Amino acid sequence: GEWITNRLMKVALKLLVENLRYTVPKQDLSVSLARIPTLPKSGMIIAPLSYSAS
Repeated sequence: GEWITNRLMKVALKLLVENLRYTVPKQDLSVSLARIPTLPKSGMIIAPLSYSAS
């Protein structure tokens, strides 16, 4: 199952980087070092603008 997980992550990253235009609205990206796993306080919010399939 590890190979399929790696492949899915590569495909998802390629989609985010190459095909999806988005903006990142103002948000609190501070992290708590007392929590494991740590996450940004307001999550990671993105607002999609458009998608172009290539």
